[in-house]
Amino acid sequence: MNGLPKAFAVVNPPTVTAMIKAVDGLRRLLEALTSGQAPALGFSDTDLHAFCRSAVTGQRGSLGRTQPGSWSVAANDAGMPADARVDFVFTPTYIVVAILTSALQRFPRLASDIHGYEDALRRGMEFAMLRGLQGHGVEAVEGAADARRILRLGGVDRFLRRHPDFCPALAEALE
Repeated sequence: MNGLPKAFAVVNPPTVTAMIKAVDGLRRLLEALTSGQAPALGFSDTDLHAFCRSAVTGQRGSLGRTQPGSWSVAANDAGMPADARVDFVFTPTYIVVAILTSALQRFPRLASDIHGYEDALRRGMEFAMLRGLQGHGVEAVEGAADARRILRLGGVDRFLRRHPDFCPALAEALE
């Protein structure tokens, strides 16, 4: 469990290597959480709570071209090509949405302890739909499959089947 991020963080300065590492850390946290390996030894309930709180408070405002509601790991989107926006703005958003949804379903008390949790989650889901879950260019279909896999791993599809009004567009996209 060592190396899992204990807080959502923006990479600054935003080097490609550091942003790839940050997104990979988020993926590993999602996989550990959904496989039952977290919380566990090396990543406690307190760590999960701290991560979720940091994600809620760290949800991004506008980055320039990028609308508010993401969990972009990039400090800004100045000069960022579309494929990098998918990798460093949209993909980490899908992952954090999946983490927060999984935590909400597995540990509802944790979510209720964090002011603004459901509002941030809803904004993140709405942001996720800005590209219709698509990747970029020739990778559009592959990117959509990856986005759906990430969201399903976090149980977003199950959550939205029970609460379709939470984010109707994403509920429909995952049907």
